[in-house]
Amino acid sequence: MGKKLIFIIVLVVVVLGGYWAYQDYYLSNKIKDLSELPGCDYYLDRYPDASEIIREACEYESNLSDDVPTEEDPGRVTYLNAALTWKSAADVLPLEQREELNRRAVDVYRYYENKFDDHAYALRWNIAHLYQDLGEYELAEEYYLKAIESNNVSSEPYVALYYLYENGDIEKSVEEVDAFFQKAFDFVSDNPDIILDRYLDFLEKNGLDSRAAEVRAELRTRYPNRY
Repeated sequence: MGKKLIFIIVLVVVVLGGYWAYQDYYLSNKIKDLSELPGCDYYLDRYPDASEIIREACEYESNLSDDVPTEEDPGRVTYLNAALTWKSAADVLPLEQREELNRRAVDVYRYYENKFDDHAYALRWNIAHLYQDLGEYELAEEYYLKAIESNNVSSEPYVALYYLYENGDIEKSVEEVDAFFQKAFDFVSDNPDIILDRYLDFLEKNGLDSRAAEVRAELRTRYPNRY
């Protein structure tokens, strides 16, 4: 009886240890060596509804190169295609089943980013979106801010960050969000009226009616039928 109890205890410890190790490594935000991640069969068994896209992602990964990629080098595109395809595989699944494949997409992006010190806007934008989908809002904010570093004239990352703040995913005071918009006004030249529209939304939701009226009047001069 004693030996049986000891065996059961050891078995439980091993199982729990394996589970915790899986949680700590595979589902963490650490930069991982892609060769240490589960193989294609693992994902095919778990997600048969996404099997065709998973095979495509695995095919891209099988063609990854350690050569330093450039904008013109197809090797760079292969990394990005692999990550995008993992994300596409996740998107065909119900929301509650997407985490593991989305995290695999992040792992490919982060490995590539770290290995080649790539600061491309699209890379950072895609990582930010994935972290947002995963509910990792602080990391999403970090990568949206990095996307702004890479391209501070685009309205996209500013608007995405505003939604994080508006939804309460990242807590910011009214003063902090207002200062954020002022920085956006200083830099954004690509579709700046979207920033102004979101600023109007922010002002109205926070009872800043006098300033909101000024912004609405400014927008109405350009879009009389909308404001």
